[in-house]
Amino acid sequence: DTVRRGIYKSGNDFTKTSHHISVTPSDASCEVCHNRSNHTQEGDPRVRLYDEDSGAAIIYDGTGGSLEGFCISCHDSDAASRLGSNSDTPFKDSSDNTTPPDIGWDSTASAHSALTDNCFGCHGDSGGTGTTLQPVINAHGSDSPKLLRYTGWLPDDESGFCYNCHGTPPANGAEEDIQSVFSRAYPHEDRNCADCHNKHQLTQTNRIKGASGVEPYNGGFREVKITDSSEEYKVCFKCHSSYTTQPPSSAYRDTDFTDFRLDDGTPLPEGDKAVEFDPSNSSYHPVEAPGKNQSANLDAQIQWAGLSTSSVIKCTDCHNNNILGESGTAGRANNYTGSEPLGPHGSTNRWILRANYKRDLTFPRSTTFNENDFALCFSCHDKDKLLGTVWWEDGGTAQTNFWNQGHGNYSNLHWVHLIGYGQGYICADCHYNVHSNQQANNTQYYDEYTGLSSYTPPQDVPTGLVNFAPHVMRFYYNWTYKPVWGYNKYTKRRSCLLKCHRADGSDTYMNYTYTGPPSGDYQ
Repeated sequence: DTVRRGIYKSGNDFTKTSHHISVTPSDASCEVCHNRSNHTQEGDPRVRLYDEDSGAAIIYDGTGGSLEGFCISCHDSDAASRLGSNSDTPFKDSSDNTTPPDIGWDSTASAHSALTDNCFGCHGDSGGTGTTLQPVINAHGSDSPKLLRYTGWLPDDESGFCYNCHGTPPANGAEEDIQSVFSRAYPHEDRNCADCHNKHQLTQTNRIKGASGVEPYNGGFREVKITDSSEEYKVCFKCHSSYTTQPPSSAYRDTDFTDFRLDDGTPLPEGDKAVEFDPSNSSYHPVEAPGKNQSANLDAQIQWAGLSTSSVIKCTDCHNNNILGESGTAGRANNYTGSEPLGPHGSTNRWILRANYKRDLTFPRSTTFNENDFALCFSCHDKDKLLGTVWWEDGGTAQTNFWNQGHGNYSNLHWVHLIGYGQGYICADCHYNVHSNQQANNTQYYDEYTGLSSYTPPQDVPTGLVNFAPHVMRFYYNWTYKPVWGYNKYTKRRSCLLKCHRADGSDTYMNYTYTGPPSGDYQ
């Protein structure tokens, strides 16, 4: 007689750590999955299973690939529809009322469908010897949780399991070594892969498809399922917004400069990216919507990177693998054509940045300009336009909106601040929070026409992401309470009134700068 396998005695499949039903299996349990039409036929050891939608027989040939259709026929939107009233609870007759989850698998698009064993590339480890009668792959049970094929899975950290394939070096047909990227100097703090990825639904071109996210809604948030890669920020908002609360010392939040305090001595508040990227704000990097600066100058400045003022970008266009900076990739991260894995897993640059960004606000400073200090900015902003023609008398025309034409020799004020004065200024001195200036804490926005001030940017005026770093000081007039950025909606004049440190940190001096028409093409 043909020998069959034991499945529920001690040490067998249904006594392992995880198994397919939560009760002791019975004939009724087996018949949910198994077509037993050949069960008494000697010489035919093949396992026949049911297509749980059509009832047709599916033959298991010993490979995981032959079972994909069987698994998905139950783990889809209509579950085991061939069972009629038991479709949502196929093991109900065995007193198991578990509903099989709809995993959203697409055999033609899911990235993991390329695995030779399909579902069983990750699931199914009977501990068998690999023979016909003792197959390694089956869906009965496993000594790992969730019927997994390999070890390493933890409830709050799936990375150990994922590293079985995406480790160093990659294995089992995987091409990307994620483990080594997480081991870089500045890794993503959360390594639970499922927080950002739906392993069943992600595709080669949309690695966050099916992941959970949140979006601002009616003054709060609502949970959403990600369908398009343009919704990436909704995944990030799960941790990097007021939707949740991270530990105060967590690297998730903008608490990096703990030595700085507000005027009343309180620490700088933590950043809320959902607030910062709100399209109703005065100024922000264009993550949720195109930015407020629609000037021709900015448009010309970013065209070389494949962007325009109507573009939106993703969080990962800045927070990504350092290979982007090292390879000279411009603009969006997906312009990269190399083989290293992309994503905010880790970087050799602080804050998981794709390229270097100097944000050291301490003194003394070097007075020598080094363009690598701002490599992140120059990934999109054309440095030749930003720091180009210096004097308007030489026939130069404004290529940025920080331009002082006709009011002194030095016209390009970006050049003046980063190179010309030799004071070691950096972008973060004036653009302290580059996500947005909505939560600016050290800037007084002054309406020169009305004489009124506010401490949040005026929504109807493009403010160019101006928000001064905590070390920049007010100039002591009776109407100034913080460093002042002034504006006039009618003349388009922009100005600043404040006190800056010298490069050696030994002194401060008044800095009064203004731009007047034609100052670029500010709206």
